Amino acid sequence: MVRAAIEGDTKLTLSGTSSNAMFRQLIAYGVGSEDIFFVPDHPECSKKPDGNMRPGKALEAGENGWSYIMLDVDTGQNTSGNPGRPVLAAPMRIGTDQFWSEPFGDKGIILRLDNSVEVPIIRKDGRLSVGNGKTLFDTGEERVWGPVSPVILHPEPGG
Repeated sequence: MVRAAIEGDTKLTLSGTSSNAMFRQLIAYGVGSEDIFFVPDHPECSKKPDGNMRPGKALEAGENGWSYIMLDVDTGQNTSGNPGRPVLAAPMRIGTDQFWSEPFGDKGIILRLDNSVEVPIIRKDGRLSVGNGKTLFDTGEERVWGPVSPVILHPEPGG
């Protein structure tokens, strides 16, 4: 895990339950810009990154719009998992498994473990359609999550 490899070498806050906290681990590991975490027009996270990577300032609330999806709190995600599993999704409604339809014309964005990107339609109930009447976070047989309900770490709102 990134946190274990760099914990003693950084003063950045690497703990927490937001996707901002998870992405700070990447900054501590060497990602040189906050810009890659910004999601334009996210209704709850609209603060343009300021490039300030100092402790207490890196990825402040509102500067990240991606929700990070983990298999569970112990496993997180890893490359040995199902390559079709989503890792990032936007623009999600913070605290829910639903998406904002306005920013991208009724479409959401999913980045998967296999490095693929999908832009599926957001249903009227706010859930992301992934085909065959299923939604992104449906569990069960023949679903990427299997029987496990994934853990969603949302960004810290602000803007």
